[in-house]
Amino acid sequence: MMLLAFVVAVTSFTAIDLVNNKAEAKDWVKKGQIWSTHYHSGSFKNYTYSPTFHIYYPGQGTWANITANGSGSGKITATLQQKTNKGWKNVKTFYAKKKGSTNLSYKQASKSYKTNYRFKFTNTGTKKTISYTFWATY
Repeated sequence: MMLLAFVVAVTSFTAIDLVNNKAEAKDWVKKGQIWSTHYHSGSFKNYTYSPTFHIYYPGQGTWANITANGSGSGKITATLQQKTNKGWKNVKTFYAKKKGSTNLSYKQASKSYKTNYRFKFTNTGTKKTISYTFWATY
């Protein structure tokens, strides 16, 4: 009986967290002659993931940025993740401002266009909603 009560309690807290962590977003693309810039705009309280992207030019690394508008204590950790055969591997962690723009470019990225990347954005402080716009050029 205690186990049943514990399972019900854990399930209800998980369901509440999933409802509170809903991220809303919209995407758009600006195409240039050489590369395209993909924008992703939305909001989150706890964490969210960026769309996947890849390098924009061989040997130049990734070119990305986040502009955030949030309040409360703490920062945003932006963890660059690389897709591998075993799943997503953390490559580099950036600390983004809750108000303002932060460069998330990484020069040591793979030289292959086939390597996919994404960011995991985590709110490390007060879990107030953070509005953001992320872009990556490729």
